Amino acid sequence: MLLVLAVVVVATVLMVRHNLEPPPNQQQSQQGSPASADTSGMTPEQMKEQIQHQIEHVKDVLATDSSNYDAWEALGNLYFDANMPQEAIVHYRRALELQPNHPNVMTDLATMLRVDGKSDEAVEILEQVVANDSNFTQAWFNLGVIYTFDLKEPAPAIRAWEHYIALDPMSEHTQAIKKELERLKAEL
Repeated sequence: MLLVLAVVVVATVLMVRHNLEPPPNQQQSQQGSPASADTSGMTPEQMKEQIQHQIEHVKDVLATDSSNYDAWEALGNLYFDANMPQEAIVHYRRALELQPNHPNVMTDLATMLRVDGKSDEAVEILEQVVANDSNFTQAWFNLGVIYTFDLKEPAPAIRAWEHYIALDPMSEHTQAIKKELERLKAEL
């Protein structure tokens, strides 16, 4: 019964997650928080209750199987969606102990580190992601965001943005990134 519940909860959480930040010209105040499930019509309190309910279910799964990678990742994702970066960081790190070098989890961990004010550590993780898989577009995108807006380092920002555009020239973010590239190149 708990295994079925775990599969349902994990599948639901993973289906509703969107791992894409807004383009640079639409950064939110907490830059980097992904969109959550379709919650139209729900009050913020109802959304919070829904996430808390899901968190409790995943914790129940982990109470019976602490080596369940999917549950650790799902719990990190839920805390990510709840904008609770410190909790998300803890759970993503645990997932990575079980399955090291998972690019999606590493990228989400880096995003939460950034939200928690640890941009340098986020860059280290994202650079590792792209070293392992130079085609992982989300990591390149996030590197561009951090180098541009947090660290104010134009040269690595340009490298990240150009790599991102080369991999995904039809991205919905391409036009905004091209404008940002022009601005960054003018700073050099």
